[in-house]
Amino acid sequence: MKYFLIKIVLLTLLSACSTQVKLGKSEAENLYLHAKKNVKNGQYLLAIDRLDELKATYPLSPLVQKADILKGEALFKQENYQDSIDVFMNFQTLNPGYSDLDYVQWMIAEAYFKSMPDTIDRDLSMAYEAISSYTKLLNDFPNSKYLKNIKSRLDECQNFIYGREVYVADFYFKTKKYVASASRYKELLSSEAPVELKKKAYKNYVVSLLKSKSFQDCLEALKTNSVVNFIDPVEALSLEKACLKGEKRD
Repeated sequence: MKYFLIKIVLLTLLSACSTQVKLGKSEAENLYLHAKKNVKNGQYLLAIDRLDELKATYPLSPLVQKADILKGEALFKQENYQDSIDVFMNFQTLNPGYSDLDYVQWMIAEAYFKSMPDTIDRDLSMAYEAISSYTKLLNDFPNSKYLKNIKSRLDECQNFIYGREVYVADFYFKTKKYVASASRYKELLSSEAPVELKKKAYKNYVVSLLKSKSFQDCLEALKTNSVVNFIDPVEALSLEKACLKGEKRD
């Protein structure tokens, strides 16, 4: 423990002394270049402290814009995505004439994208925010070099949302809340979700209609299946017989 504390103290002293090495012509430039070096070396907290010092001490410096951008990048690399978003959004507001605003919008969208949860049973708000931010980039900067990556990003966000819809629908289906599951499956099937997801959902949709005694809707869904072939013909025939039987009984 003693040696660990000594090591921390020594590293702190070395970091403090490092600013004495002049990298720039002015103190503002010196702070900026040291911060840039810190970011490159993964020393994000130290970089952010120096950038904040630059802004506080030299608010009229022409390097303030670069300092804001670098701070947003440092926070992003630190995986502090919400603070990164705040920095870049504030930059947009204060610098409407900045030449590379498409980059700023791209970083906002990327931060939302990186904030998406790892599993579909979590909050999806970040996915919707990412879609909104990528779409804004697409609409506001139609000639941006960052557009080449947007389609794959939008597809990934949308597929994540569709996956969540299947998860919720399956939950209702497993808990025998068939009216709710039928509604969820129908919404998914009416969307632009990937065909594979629709195939997996279709049988449960028809069964949900059958179990909720929506026999006419069940038969209509089976007619559609004769075109799309999402359900095996033998299973489809069995479900059709069950629907007709239920309809006669009612």
